[in-house]
Amino acid sequence: MKIVFDPFYKLNENVFSYNNCKNIIGGSWYYYFSKFAQENNLPLVFAEKYLKNKCFSSDDVYLSEGVTSNTPRLLNTSATPLIIYSGESPNIDWKFYSFIDKNTKPYKYAILFSGAKKFINKSTVFVPFLWPNDSNNIIHSENSLQNQLEKKKLVMIVSNKKQGFRHGGSRTRSYIKKNGIKILSRVISSMKLHDLYSVRMAALQYFSKTEDFQLYGKNWENLIGLTNAEKNAVKILNPGEVVSKYKILPQYKFALCFENCVYPGYITEKIFDCFFARCIPVYYGAPDVNEYVPKNTFIDFRDFSSFDDLHSFLQHISIEDQLQYLNNIDYFLKSDTFKRYTDKVFCDKITKIILGHKLQN
Repeated sequence: MKIVFDPFYKLNENVFSYNNCKNIIGGSWYYYFSKFAQENNLPLVFAEKYLKNKCFSSDDVYLSEGVTSNTPRLLNTSATPLIIYSGESPNIDWKFYSFIDKNTKPYKYAILFSGAKKFINKSTVFVPFLWPNDSNNIIHSENSLQNQLEKKKLVMIVSNKKQGFRHGGSRTRSYIKKNGIKILSRVISSMKLHDLYSVRMAALQYFSKTEDFQLYGKNWENLIGLTNAEKNAVKILNPGEVVSKYKILPQYKFALCFENCVYPGYITEKIFDCFFARCIPVYYGAPDVNEYVPKNTFIDFRDFSSFDDLHSFLQHISIEDQLQYLNNIDYFLKSDTFKRYTDKVFCDKITKIILGHKLQN
């Protein structure tokens, strides 16, 4: 039995080194996955190499991260399509979500965000995707009054996605126009989401007019596709480069933490990065976030009627209330509930499926 691994992005065997995979967002579980394969004498092969060698067996299984260029050829081999999974947001990998029933049908298991559950093929077993945070980033520190008083107020770390050039922007609309209303109906049914890029840009414009906000991220030197108001806001903020989130976030009391879109169960590393850095997140994303993360660990953007309302709250929140948020975060990170959101547990979820399949065959 061989395990064939088909990630969404091109990777090689070097990624199984912890020092390499820890730099991939949500990728540190690769290290534990390779250890599992070694300990169980199961060869772990990338899809490209597997297809090139043509040593196929019905005992082999493969894991696919969404639909890749290798998918059609893998489906034509004798290997078992065991798991399909995706940590991409629906507005990024919109083609996968648009045909999610068809795309999940060949697989025995689908590990996806909860919003996808009712749209996958009925023959496929749904398993919830819980973000695999790097276990080594989980540190516990003392939340002191002096520490909090010395922090700057508010930060947002986000890359410039250049409106009009995003996967879920004009390309989606042109694709739908080209392929007709049938595609549109599928997109609407399986992708009931609200894109949050425009909300990020609105926040950027509003807080650029305040004295206690800083923007960090990549690609802000390229303003193509931005409105004049957005360009002016970026110029005022003069965004800093991000070497490490964990060097920036601890300097701030609060961080605007907006996901790529609003979609059930879609909770990524963004809120957890804030937790690890003891920076209180102002969160907007999964509508069911309270089912996954305790409400007392973050500020819910939906609780405010406007940016003015939010800004006033951040200006007047007491230091005691801030420390309470941080203590709540610490309590959550030490809890068994949080362990579900670690790379080791995510890896265990996949390896148990593989071992169960092996025992049955």
